[in-house]
Amino acid sequence: MYEIKEIKIWPLARGLALFGFIFSIIAIVIFFLFMILAGEIDIDEIFLFVFKETEALAVMLGIILAATAGFGVVGALSALIYNYLSQKIGGIKLDIGYLEDENKK
Repeated sequence: MYEIKEIKIWPLARGLALFGFIFSIIAIVIFFLFMILAGEIDIDEIFLFVFKETEALAVMLGIILAATAGFGVVGALSALIYNYLSQKIGGIKLDIGYLEDENKK
């Protein structure tokens, strides 16, 4: 029987912040793909739209920063709460087993 007594705060926050960053980039790419498929914007106009319209660039950077910081903060808070509660009521207990290789039987 194993018990998770503590979660390191910085690695969890960093990992979730990286996830938020990648997720927001993918969401922006999907948004532009839908705009292209809907005929709202041409492929040639994407870079002009992004860099000419400062509001569009600001919104995209805001989405990226908010997702990165948000996921990072949530990860850090989750680790802090888990570490506090695991000291008071105990951590998550795991019973890890493994399957034997069928060829050895």
